Amino acid sequence: HIEEISEAVDMSLRTLARKQGIKFNIRYEYTGTPGAGGQLTKVWKMRYHNVMGILIPLTRRTEMLYFDRQKVFAEFVLKIPSQGLVDFSAISTRDRIFKGSRTFLIELKKNWGEQDKYLILALSEVTDD
Repeated sequence: HIEEISEAVDMSLRTLARKQGIKFNIRYEYTGTPGAGGQLTKVWKMRYHNVMGILIPLTRRTEMLYFDRQKVFAEFVLKIPSQGLVDFSAISTRDRIFKGSRTFLIELKKNWGEQDKYLILALSEVTDD
């Protein structure tokens, strides 16, 4: 499912990021050696407000989630470089994105460890219950 999720997130986030009012942008880099059995790995690099980090698709990091998983269709961890001393008070924890008649919600949660700092990002669609 990783590839499917990657493709869905690729399209979703790129589309959403182009919408007015989106406060983040994403670019991709490939790491690894092509050819000779070398595997290229797609790395999401994300800037949310002025915080630069690496997006890690949440596959084995479910223990870090604080969200309603039923609605979330894209989950990422934004790993903040440990040397990056950032004032996170300016980061909003919820953003609503309107795309046509659909509404999406981006939620962030801080998770500070001793060594690593993470922002957990979840992208979900808001539906009428």
